Amino acid sequence: MITNPSQFLELQRVQVKALNAVGQSLIAAAEKLASLNVTAVRSAIDSATGAAQSLSDIKDPTDLFALSGASAQPALERLVKYSREVVGIANGVSAEIGKVVEQQISDSNRRMADLLEFVAKSAPAGSEQAVALLRSAVAAGNTAFDTVSKVSRQTTDWAQANFAAAAKAAATTAAAANASAAKATA
Repeated sequence: MITNPSQFLELQRVQVKALNAVGQSLIAAAEKLASLNVTAVRSAIDSATGAAQSLSDIKDPTDLFALSGASAQPALERLVKYSREVVGIANGVSAEIGKVVEQQISDSNRRMADLLEFVAKSAPAGSEQAVALLRSAVAAGNTAFDTVSKVSRQTTDWAQANFAAAAKAAATTAAAANASAAKATA
């Protein structure tokens, strides 16, 4: 509970520090994403240039079929790698922001507990039930937040596992298609 100006200033300092941490996390993620996008664009340009040069070497239609099959797998692998890195960046910033939010909630819970103690000590006689009800409501809110946090983490883990499985299936399918194309042209 805030009872003097220095406590209020301390609360403001903590809030500014938390906001700064979130901002720094977002800026770092934006830098990583920008770097990833520049790398992806360079790779796409190099790939397109290589494909154009390979097209000029084609002598018959079977070479065209082989070229399209051979270029499909690397393109899919680049897409999967890019997607993994984007998901990794998003998960990283999400985890960092989650830590800040959890710390803020923990601090708020501590301040609420201090306030409840103050209310309990200074409440008039006969108000014990109201204080108990208030404590029960705060405890229920904390339990609900914990449950939501756990479900959120489980959902994130589930999404990551599904993404990994889908990426693996896509890479396997592309490899099989590439092998079929190679057999067809042989």
